[in-house]
Amino acid sequence: MEKIHNTDNIDDFWNWFNSNNELLVSDKINNDLIEQLDSKILALGDFNWEIREGLIKENMLIVSAGGNRELFQLAKHIVSLAPNITSWEFSHYKPAKIWDFTLSIKDTLGFGDSISVSSWEYVLLKFPDNTFDIIVRCLNITNLKDDDKHTLIDIVLENILGDEISYNFIKNVEIVNDFEDKYKNSKNSIVNLKEHFFSIL
Repeated sequence: MEKIHNTDNIDDFWNWFNSNNELLVSDKINNDLIEQLDSKILALGDFNWEIREGLIKENMLIVSAGGNRELFQLAKHIVSLAPNITSWEFSHYKPAKIWDFTLSIKDTLGFGDSISVSSWEYVLLKFPDNTFDIIVRCLNITNLKDDDKHTLIDIVLENILGDEISYNFIKNVEIVNDFEDKYKNSKNSIVNLKEHFFSIL
């Protein structure tokens, strides 16, 4: 378990954030502030972070462990000490997104254009310990390297389920060009994954 950092260090971060919060919103933040924010968060631990539109308030800062279970409690602790700011909410995990199933390959991989993932299909396999394997058929990214395919699928699963649930419950991802006969009656559209997942969890 990652040792909880000195609370004073976390307080210093939140004091800085509070002082700069009006300039940290997504449509105002500049490269200098991005670098400062990144540096200050990484000084607390090897966290992922993201600024996005909030679910309840105007803005959200996410400081997440990014699948590192040893950092999860520390991320939760850091967020628990966040100040109360009228226009900001804070999360220690990436919640599921409300989105149109369009993914920017350029933002993620540094090349290409946006693609729609709504044509993707999957089969979900549940195990007795309440974990899952998922088999994904995504024919519009067959030209990509395997590592890039898995990166995109991980992002899609995070967007649909949220990263905490995705990392904790989806244990293996298999990419196929077609499903085996035994799975063809179980395939489903990726747009139904969230509803399907929570119905059988």
